[in-house]
Amino acid sequence: MDTRRINSITLAAGIIMCSLVVLLSGCLLNKEEYNEQKSWVDLMNDTFTDDHFEYGGPAFNTIGAQSSYCAVIKSEKYPQEEINVFKDENGLYTNYYDILYKSESEEYFSDYFSGKFKCDGCDVNIFNWQKETPIRIMSAEEYIKDYVDLNGVDVIIYRKDGVFPDKNDMKDILINICKERDEVCYFTLYCCKEKTTIENVKNTCECYFHVSMETENSIKHMDCKYKEGKEYDLLWDYSW
Repeated sequence: MDTRRINSITLAAGIIMCSLVVLLSGCLLNKEEYNEQKSWVDLMNDTFTDDHFEYGGPAFNTIGAQSSYCAVIKSEKYPQEEINVFKDENGLYTNYYDILYKSESEEYFSDYFSGKFKCDGCDVNIFNWQKETPIRIMSAEEYIKDYVDLNGVDVIIYRKDGVFPDKNDMKDILINICKERDEVCYFTLYCCKEKTTIENVKNTCECYFHVSMETENSIKHMDCKYKEGKEYDLLWDYSW
């Protein structure tokens, strides 16, 4: 190979390596930031004394850099769960209560929807929550009252006779639920005759309704699908 070509390739590779070093050095936490995040774990251990936490490293932001404002925390009690501690100008927050009070939150919504429909039972699955709450002792009642919303929730209502409101009546019921809750709602309501699981509910339900909001006081989209395959767009950009 031509010596000049080899030198050019070597120079180009050197420039790329130098650029990567500079880029990556800006993506890593410094020692002070690491130590600060490790101190957040002490606060978690001091606050939630019936669990034990270890530092899992910094979280990563949208461009793949280590975040100095968010840390991954490992829980002895919930080893499979993703727990974070967040920092902003007002202090430290965590999503730990999402996990700690998940069953209480699901029971709350089960009672809530059972009161909206004549049904033989109701199951709820909460998914993808990241409720940032202050790191302090908080009861389930306080957490539900101040932080729980109908955003990221699957609801299954059961009726053995298979009689559910038709799509127009259901549309009105779901609109009223969104108005009543006065928050950004994102949920799916499944209507089933027999007990099922969240993994299999779409294959076994009689129908389901999905509500999507992006801002308060406005439903971006509501649609439904029936077992026989019929699908309907019920609402687009409905505001009040």
